[in-house]
Amino acid sequence: MGAGASTHESATAAVAAGVSEEEVAAHLASLDKKPCTVYYSPFSNNSMGAAMTATACGCAELKLVDLAGEQKSEAYLQINPYGQVPGLTDDSNGLKLGESHAILRYLATQYKPSLYPGNPASRARIDMCMDNFTNYVFLKCYGGVANCVIGELLGMQEVYPYPTDQEGANATFVEALDKWTGLYLTTSGPFICGEELTIADYRAVGLLYTIMQPKVKEKTGFVAPERVSEYVSAVLAKDPAAEALLTENTGKFLA
Repeated sequence: MGAGASTHESATAAVAAGVSEEEVAAHLASLDKKPCTVYYSPFSNNSMGAAMTATACGCAELKLVDLAGEQKSEAYLQINPYGQVPGLTDDSNGLKLGESHAILRYLATQYKPSLYPGNPASRARIDMCMDNFTNYVFLKCYGGVANCVIGELLGMQEVYPYPTDQEGANATFVEALDKWTGLYLTTSGPFICGEELTIADYRAVGLLYTIMQPKVKEKTGFVAPERVSEYVSAVLAKDPAAEALLTENTGKFLA
């Protein structure tokens, strides 16, 4: 990767040693085989965030996982013992990793530190943003608006049923989205940390894209707040590769 950096140390260390992030990216682009593999499914927003981040880093091949059972196979459990996506392997150091936030932080730190920028305080804000999104947007509200639609399309409606009060579920989701966008999408720029994308954006945009798809509106009547639509459009305009991943996976399924 250039003077002062070995081929196995992190991009963070390489940049600190005087190697530019552009040189790191050029080195990764020159490889016949990428060091990482990211395992994902279009039905998992958590794993789509990992896939988009890996693509932005230029460090990974993407492998679709059939959630009809492949994620519980003996081979995959060696990667993520809890049998969920995403999963990650890195041949450069033997790492096997599960958990979406851990994978996002690792990918950025190891291969593109500008996606997880700043001092510990800045990174803590990114971490809080992602955790707030998971706990108060995804886990609390997503099931009653999007997972129920996906469950029906996959023949898993018993696992992911529609809420008994769809209008109430929609309103609760809008309230959660309004609070999160009010906290993290400010006037400092179009993205969570201002003018440039970070792992916090990749964590959020897959879910937000999903709830804007025609099939979700058709089945639940849900309409995302305008601020959410503006944000998703800004992220995908900034990163056409992320747009392509979402369009070819989630978009086709929920058209």
